[in-house]
Amino acid sequence: MKNSQKGFIAPLLIAIIALLAIGGGVYVYENKKAEAPVVINNVKTPPVITPSSTSTPAPTPTPTPTPKPTPKLTPKPSPAPAPIPSGIKLGARPILGAPSLDVTFFATSSDPSPFDNFSIDYGDGSHDSLQQQCFALVAGAKSICQIRTEHKYTSLGTFTATLRGVKNGSSQIIDTIAIVVGNPLNVTKTVGESESSFLIQKINSDSVEGTWWPSTPVISENDPGVPRTLHIGDDVGLTCAGVSDKLLSIDYSGQTITFNKVFNHPAYGCPICLAGNTLIETPSGSFAVKDLQVGMSIWTTDKSGQRISGIITKTSKVPVPPTHQMVHLVLTGGLELFASPGHPTIDGRTVGDLVPGNPYDGASVVSTDRVSYSEGATYDILPSGETGFYWANGVLLGSTLYH
Repeated sequence: MKNSQKGFIAPLLIAIIALLAIGGGVYVYENKKAEAPVVINNVKTPPVITPSSTSTPAPTPTPTPTPKPTPKLTPKPSPAPAPIPSGIKLGARPILGAPSLDVTFFATSSDPSPFDNFSIDYGDGSHDSLQQQCFALVAGAKSICQIRTEHKYTSLGTFTATLRGVKNGSSQIIDTIAIVVGNPLNVTKTVGESESSFLIQKINSDSVEGTWWPSTPVISENDPGVPRTLHIGDDVGLTCAGVSDKLLSIDYSGQTITFNKVFNHPAYGCPICLAGNTLIETPSGSFAVKDLQVGMSIWTTDKSGQRISGIITKTSKVPVPPTHQMVHLVLTGGLELFASPGHPTIDGRTVGDLVPGNPYDGASVVSTDRVSYSEGATYDILPSGETGFYWANGVLLGSTLYH
């Protein structure tokens, strides 16, 4: 039995070795065949080499640099237009008072202004556009130009009114003025300033020395006034204007004083008008100003200075104290009249501002003496028309009633 098994194993091993030899030959042959060039029409084609499963990594791309932004050129701003000189000053009357406070704003120049028009900001949120009005004092003479407007302040506070000139669409500030609205008001002043018509000149520990103008709220540089010393409780207010202005306190170390100002309804008005016997020229002849009535005809002027006929639209009679003084105005050519120092002229001044040698209404001022006034009232009238001017004793004047 054992001999038969050995006879069987030997042939089996030989068969296995043969199969392995044949398989290895086939494997070698196939590999050689794949590497051998293919001959097509006697042309050898290079063998196809199958790439390995491990691929060569792709090259990392070089990042493209971010371009720097081109800087934007900021255009240079256009230079602001040069200020236009005008010489115009903004005035107001009154500059303080109780609400509701009616304020008249005005400005005057001796030449037409270089601006196209004007605007005024009243400081309380309101504003207006304005045009200048130019007129000749006499026909053919140099023109006087005015800006005039009115505004009512109804709220308490301090308001800065600003006048602007407009030229080619651009505006510039010409002048400003402060308006104080309140009742009562505590007003602090120092040496060199005025309160009502009292000019403060020296502050002592228990008194204040100065100059007082008792008869008019308009202080003229040619009116010397009267010396006065104030103590706590003294009143420099003008009764005619309904103003009480009492000295409240003195700060000697700080050199300031405080007034308590209270506004009441005036019993009359401050005398800035004409003597009652002043003759007013009308188409029907000359009549005393105290005898004129609303509706009567009167000579006045237009903006060009031409004499025209108008109608009296208002009259006034203002009581005066025994201390009231008038200006005795004398012009060349024998013209003269008696007027309160604060009466308006036709060129933005007052009668009290005139001095000898001044030209006025085609003549020259000879004298401006202050004289006592014995009548109990002064008078004024308002003509219709654009100017409010009229002739008094042959002298062309403005009206205190013109607004």
